[in-house]
Amino acid sequence: MGGFLLGKSIGIAVRRILLERSISLLEKENDILGELQALFKQVAFILELSGNILESWLLIRTNKNILDNF
Repeated sequence: MGGFLLGKSIGIAVRRILLERSISLLEKENDILGELQALFKQVAFILELSGNILESWLLIRTNKNILDNF
């Protein structure tokens, strides 16, 4: 009977350790995902800014070409 209870206690302890490690890994994963989300927001801002710059450059070039034709 004592061996059974000891084995059961060890099993419970192992499951507890695995659960704690799983929770720790999930917390780390959540932190990494938060950092990735912030990076993607920065990339989106840079792409939007680049698009605005390109659009302005094309508008300037178009206006210059129109003025050159007069």
